[in-house]
Amino acid sequence: MTYVFIIVGIVLFVLAASNLIKDSDAKEKRRKDWLRGKIDKVDGFNPSKTFIDTPNTVVSIDKENKKIFVKIDSSKGKVINYKKLIGCELLEDGEKVYSRSAGSTAGRVIAGSLILGPVGAIVGAATGKSVEKKKIKSLKLRLLVNDEINPIITIPFLELDSAHKPEGILVKDSLKSITEWKSVFDVILSNND
Repeated sequence: MTYVFIIVGIVLFVLAASNLIKDSDAKEKRRKDWLRGKIDKVDGFNPSKTFIDTPNTVVSIDKENKKIFVKIDSSKGKVINYKKLIGCELLEDGEKVYSRSAGSTAGRVIAGSLILGPVGAIVGAATGKSVEKKKIKSLKLRLLVNDEINPIITIPFLELDSAHKPEGILVKDSLKSITEWKSVFDVILSNND
């Protein structure tokens, strides 16, 4: 009889856990749809590529109209003309590991980093610095914009309470996203040259 109660308890626990996961997935979908709706309300902006992550972070580009849309936390969002983008920096745990600015022919790696994978290792080897794996707590992309009032826009791609290994799913997915968006902004900066 005791085994029956244990089995019933396990089954009920599994059912409750699966319902919680479904509810969480549904809430996440509603949140992302709500954020996509914010982009749709921007006049003259037709998203070509969009990143939605962390509680309220949206980054989108409109390739046709050459515009960038960024919304972080409770801000209304900001539309930036491609020509106003003057630089892009990648921050790992608050330290700049990559920087690219308009007018330069190539980005410069400040330090060989996990962000750049093999490229970072090659650059690290070329500069005589070793590249070591470390745990990561935050990843941010900093856009430098030709705007006297708000010249810096920092976009969080990963913000954790504690550091995690780069092989972990959270960090690995964030590394992939931030590297992709860094490349998008590099292309925009190259075309601005």
